[in-house]
Amino acid sequence: MLFLESVKSTPSITQTTNQMKKIYAFLIAGAMAFTASSQSNVQLLVDMSNQTVSPNGVHIAGNFRDNNDDGVAENADYNNWDPSGITLSEVEPGIYMAELMLVPGVYEYKFLNGNSWGTDESAPTACSVSESNANRQVEVTSSDLTLGPVCFAECAACGTSVVRFRVDMSLVDADEDGTPGEAGEDIWPAGVSVAGNFQNPDADGDGSGDWTPGLVWLTDEDGDMVYEGEYNVGAMASITYKFINGDSWLLPNESVSGDCSDGSGNRLSAISGSVVLPAVCWSACGSCVAPTPVTFNVDMSLQTLVGNGIHLAGSFGSSGYDQWNPGGIEMLDGDGDGIYSVTLNLQQGDYNFKVVNGNGWDAPNVNENIPGECAIGGNNRGLTVGSDPIELTFCYGQCTAACISDPDPATVTFRVDMTNEVVAAEGVFMISGSTNPAWQAGATQMTDGDGDGIYECSVLMSGPTSVLYKFVNGDVSNPVNEEGVATATSTGIEACGLPNGLGGFNRSFNRTGSDEVLASICYNSCATCIVNVEEEEAVSNLSIFPVPANDMLNIRFNNQNAQSVVINLVNNVGQIVRNINLGTVTGVSNVEMDVNNLSSGVYAVQISNGNSSVVRQIVVQ
Repeated sequence: MLFLESVKSTPSITQTTNQMKKIYAFLIAGAMAFTASSQSNVQLLVDMSNQTVSPNGVHIAGNFRDNNDDGVAENADYNNWDPSGITLSEVEPGIYMAELMLVPGVYEYKFLNGNSWGTDESAPTACSVSESNANRQVEVTSSDLTLGPVCFAECAACGTSVVRFRVDMSLVDADEDGTPGEAGEDIWPAGVSVAGNFQNPDADGDGSGDWTPGLVWLTDEDGDMVYEGEYNVGAMASITYKFINGDSWLLPNESVSGDCSDGSGNRLSAISGSVVLPAVCWSACGSCVAPTPVTFNVDMSLQTLVGNGIHLAGSFGSSGYDQWNPGGIEMLDGDGDGIYSVTLNLQQGDYNFKVVNGNGWDAPNVNENIPGECAIGGNNRGLTVGSDPIELTFCYGQCTAACISDPDPATVTFRVDMTNEVVAAEGVFMISGSTNPAWQAGATQMTDGDGDGIYECSVLMSGPTSVLYKFVNGDVSNPVNEEGVATATSTGIEACGLPNGLGGFNRSFNRTGSDEVLASICYNSCATCIVNVEEEEAVSNLSIFPVPANDMLNIRFNNQNAQSVVINLVNNVGQIVRNINLGTVTGVSNVEMDVNNLSSGVYAVQISNGNSSVVRQIVVQ
């Protein structure tokens, strides 16, 4: 209508200008009415109970007027980043609220304990826009929204913490096609979730959380293969959790070992306030490093196969493989030469492993009995992976690459001196990794036919040269009855044994393939039994050097009485490997004993003068 009126006559410039102002005013009013109709009611609440509230009040500032920087005032009632423009009202003691009318969009903002810059908060990184931007962020939709109350300068309610979980999936090979991290196709379509004891902690009264997969989702919005997500863990000081490639325990979930583990394959993190956890590689403690190909070749030519395949088991969980699964990693012999192989892509670090003749730990499956000279962490093999590819070749149950034929089957008689022990009602047993079945399941009872305190048993043994064994005083199913560590009455076998990986030790010897009788050894000791040792009556001023010895051992002592003195050097299975009979001596003696050709290990020097004896342990290199 205004336009029609303007063509009836020729208006002056002033008239035209006034008419145009009216048109613009009408259009702006219409636009504002439209904008108002599309705005949502947004309530943002902050808890100031941990703060001394400024006499200038609590305020909020943000890009509420023009949140997308397009020059159009989407919410004309507000100014951008005005520290005094929006005052919050106290809706209940310590809780302040800003009620805004905003069009849909993403907004940045922060609370101020006052009305000027310098009184503004810095949101923790876990809930801020980014590490370099300490503003809060909210996405407004067409629905009304209430957020909070959040603690001032914190991510959540006062006394609680928000954790941002981050996992790098770039090396995951969920479809096991051998090509990790190929354009994300190895990530399950449902995505990545995290489960732990922080989910509804103690909701069922058992002291832990729900551990529900799929409840806390992680997303990769920037396409860098690092999946992230936040969760309020409450007031927990530490959390245990693991990442899941999907939303079910039936789907791949990680198992970690090392500094970040709780010892059960779960992650463990200390929490002190809201935090962004480091982006860790799937199933590893650190960041992702391109895996190193490691080829394992095992020669099975001397073994009788049990028929369930040949498998590799080890501490490979940090690289995405099954952790110590005896049937999880199959080795194949493609050319039928008796050498079975498999190549794994392993993260850098240390690993323990062994080969399983079969697919389980129990009979009829058989797992390697590793010789002591190449055993690591008990009865396992060891491997350190760096950045260079590795190819390992070894004979099953041996330390060499090429197989050495096992000694002939022969009877071995084991002997243990129980003089210093109270024999249990169940009796004394020998257990070994070379019996069939092995260890406790194949325990052999020992007897003392002549009542001299020395118990014996004879076992027909076959297979590898190296034999691991130990003695048990009592019920073999109870580990406390096994010899191993030192007690009030026994020195233990740590000095002459091999760690079994369970906190104890095993004895070892190499069989010859002929029938043999081992020397009597004192129970839970590395030497023969000494009864009523009185060093003052045997020798005095005893000195043995150098220790360790690698060529000549010097033994110096004072024999106070004219008596016959015998010096024996005894190995870790009780065999006398050096003997010096000095005859009758008095006073100070200096004796040299050649140890040049002895195997490295722990030995016992035993000095006897007819009345009593004294024993010292030494090391030969």
